[in-house]
Amino acid sequence: EKTAKKIVDFLGSDALKIIIDNPDNLLLIPQITKKQIDTLHNTLLEYNSSYNMILNLNELGFLTKDSMLIYNKYKVNTNSVIEENLYKLIEDIKEITFKKVDAIALKHDYERCDKRRVKAAIIYTMEELCNTLGHCYLNIEEIYKYTIMFLGNNISEEDFIEILNELILEIKIVKEEDHYLLMSMWDAEENITRRIKYLSLKEDFKVNDIDKYITQIEKDKNIVYNDEQLLAIKNAILKNFLIITGGPGTGKTTIVSSIIDLYRDVNKLTYDKLNEEMVLLAPTGRASKRLAEKTRFPAYTIHSFLKWNKDLDKFAINEYNKSDAKIVIIDEVSMMDVPLFSSCPWR
Repeated sequence: EKTAKKIVDFLGSDALKIIIDNPDNLLLIPQITKKQIDTLHNTLLEYNSSYNMILNLNELGFLTKDSMLIYNKYKVNTNSVIEENLYKLIEDIKEITFKKVDAIALKHDYERCDKRRVKAAIIYTMEELCNTLGHCYLNIEEIYKYTIMFLGNNISEEDFIEILNELILEIKIVKEEDHYLLMSMWDAEENITRRIKYLSLKEDFKVNDIDKYITQIEKDKNIVYNDEQLLAIKNAILKNFLIITGGPGTGKTTIVSSIIDLYRDVNKLTYDKLNEEMVLLAPTGRASKRLAEKTRFPAYTIHSFLKWNKDLDKFAINEYNKSDAKIVIIDEVSMMDVPLFSSCPWR
């Protein structure tokens, strides 16, 4: 603050402009070092550049918040990215939506059938279909139909297929047989498949007298399991990966409670130690609360356990920072989407 005051006292109210135009003027001020001058000059140049770019983005139609996001992403390349392809913002910045960019693009030099616009609309359409319909393996008829709807104008099916094939060459879409997936979905499915295969092929755990433990749990709970329930409870401890299916009211949550009891008894764990080794998860807050009530153990949403950062859309618990949990039980898995399942705490 003292240095700043000294500079303004010496150079006057136009100090910033004078420094930008000729930083050597600062050499006339006592006790200002060359290193300070270079740092100040470079900082002011960067600030001046960012200020002008953000003003340009505001003039285009972006709010200041969005303009800051755009500038922070591209820095000195902001203008060149905007001039080359405005729709690239959607691909690179999660907070910038297709509808927002599309409205701005159409007010400027973009034609309604501009190839850049159609490509962005196809990606947007496929993302929306995945999120709303719940499936990601899409046929060309539904992609074409909804893309036309989002574009608000018609393009020929021939032109549409040509642009779709370009997206495949750009590795943004994958074609398998006669259906299409977003590359991000294909990557997530590949990861899920690879991890399930790896866990399924691992050697089973060995537990001596496991039936004895189950019999004791039946006595303690005053319950008799049927053959399918016995198989599920036993394999949950012996296998590295297990899926338990069944319709409503078939006793899936009862099985979860018994799996917890069996894991505790087999490993001779105290409540606190069990709480350290075991994690109960569900996709939603309501489902996790219900799971906690049924099992009388803490349960979390998958997002909260993985420490999701909403602003960055990233998980703090990931392949580079793994959880210490030794057994993970996830309830209501059918409510999970593909990207979230891919991000789950695999061992």
